[in-house]
Amino acid sequence: MKFLYKWLIATLAGATTMFVWGGISHLVLLKGIGFTRMSNEERIVSTLRTSLPGDGLYFFPSIDLRGNPTREESAAWAPALLLLGR
Repeated sequence: MKFLYKWLIATLAGATTMFVWGGISHLVLLKGIGFTRMSNEERIVSTLRTSLPGDGLYFFPSIDLRGNPTREESAAWAPALLLLGR
């Protein structure tokens, strides 16, 4: 029973440490890294709304993952395709 209490305390201490470290690493260490605002957001969004057929998830640059991608598509996506194993 004594071992169980030590294990429980160690587990809670480790979980608390990881939680605090996760907060510090996301809020302090990576400050300023991430998304950037678009300068002409309204113009870009209006162009996308008229150009895209509907709601969905779109890749840029686009690639045909279901069929045979062109040589240009494969070259643009070469690093990602290596990760996907294609």
